[in-house]
Amino acid sequence: MIRTPMFACLCGLVALPMAAVGGDASVTVKDAGAEPREVLRYVIEAGQTETITIDTAINMEMSMAGQGMPAMDLPTSRMTLESVVEEGADGGYTVSSTITDARVAGDVANMMPMIVDAMRESFRGLAGTTFSLSMTDRGEMSAMGEAQLPAGASPEAIQAAESGMAALQGTGLILPEEAVGVGAVWVTSVSQALNGIEQNIETTYTLVERAGDVLTIGIVQSIGAEPGPLELAEVPPGMSAELIELVGAGTGTVEYSLGRATPASIAMASNVAVKMEMSGMGMDQRMEQKIKTVMSTPKGDD
Repeated sequence: MIRTPMFACLCGLVALPMAAVGGDASVTVKDAGAEPREVLRYVIEAGQTETITIDTAINMEMSMAGQGMPAMDLPTSRMTLESVVEEGADGGYTVSSTITDARVAGDVANMMPMIVDAMRESFRGLAGTTFSLSMTDRGEMSAMGEAQLPAGASPEAIQAAESGMAALQGTGLILPEEAVGVGAVWVTSVSQALNGIEQNIETTYTLVERAGDVLTIGIVQSIGAEPGPLELAEVPPGMSAELIELVGAGTGTVEYSLGRATPASIAMASNVAVKMEMSGMGMDQRMEQKIKTVMSTPKGDD
């Protein structure tokens, strides 16, 4: 059987992307907002280095074969990314990122040591991982090849690296073609592959406030996925995992700068329900999870 703590983390990572990603996203402006309106575009200095740290806290409820288990808080994970932005093709940018730190953060004194140890194992060898994204001046991001991990990285770290790359894409803001002002509302729809499945993500952005190049954006999101085989590092040989259903929603506020490729601050929360089936080795077992995820950028000495 798959280890519960790690599978919870992987399901949480399935649910984490909180904004639309990719060059194939459709963008529809619902309200252009108040005057004055302006066409918004990223203008980033070549060679600029940016750092962002993201904390992810997960609470999970799970049932197996109809037997419920008590809700549990998993250790908070903290990942720090350092990115260098260079000029790219067609007026866009190349964002080359390194995971400089990946660890369990916060107080774990009252948590089960087995869970804490499993989380720490999943981060072994993750620091030093590199990957690159292409980014248009409207903020559409797409991966440039696979993440490159240091020698000796754990299988869980490989999957965490892929999720980290998807998370950086997912925290981006896609700007509309049209001129917009404060109060503007636009919607993006996109499909994103992660852990072997296609997520369908619809995100509604509201331009809450603007101070020069700094945009405060309210986000409301719905998340779904097509049923199909899951690719999870923790599935034992001879067994398979099949996604039956994934539905969820998220809300929050993210602060962006038109002079940065990565957000200045994040405060997001999501609730996702996952149904899956484990098969093989003479058994078939249904598993259901309800996952509450909170993403934030730590402040000060947090």
